[in-house]
Amino acid sequence: MQNKHNSIIVFDIDWTLVHGLNLTHSASFRYMFEYVFKLKNINVYDIRPHGMTDLQIIFEILKIHNLSNKFTKKRLNAAIKLMGDYYIDNSHTEHIRLMPGVKNLLDILKNTGHLLGVLSGNIERIGKQKLLNASISEYFSFGAFGNMSVSRSKLVYFAEKDMLRHGINGRKDQFVIIGDSIRNIECAKKSKILSIGVATGGLFKRRNTICWCRFGD
Repeated sequence: MQNKHNSIIVFDIDWTLVHGLNLTHSASFRYMFEYVFKLKNINVYDIRPHGMTDLQIIFEILKIHNLSNKFTKKRLNAAIKLMGDYYIDNSHTEHIRLMPGVKNLLDILKNTGHLLGVLSGNIERIGKQKLLNASISEYFSFGAFGNMSVSRSKLVYFAEKDMLRHGINGRKDQFVIIGDSIRNIECAKKSKILSIGVATGGLFKRRNTICWCRFGD
């Protein structure tokens, strides 16, 4: 597949495409921490997780409970599976709402031939289910998710890898990351690619406003 445009638009999910306050996602963390790591009543917001990958959130919670040695591949595989299972089984209880203007923007980008992808801190099964429940999954051709790395900046590598796996002729230096967190901006800077900040999830003081701002080096 040929990319018709120099820029490949890569979106964050929470507070960028959809409203980020998702009780089922938070509950999946609590459920997982209790059954995999024996930690009860965990509140992920105690660590200010905004913009972190789900793997980083798991690591930071374990660290404050002096359990970072439990951050092993075997346990993480179990944790990721359990979170995904919980979310899929319970996602019907929560309505996923698009952020204002998102559907119109996606239609414009699609109609002008732009290639769209996802770069999200959500684990893959949760992120894809959110897009499916919001009826926008068909817009995106590739993606990288928060079960692939603790570091958000490393997701750029996985996004490029997934893009190539889908037969798309493109490069990561063509990416423009759109997100609401300062971590989205830092991720783009580390990867030496462009980013666009969205004033909806705490990046700026003014909230509930769509404001497209380009950040350069």
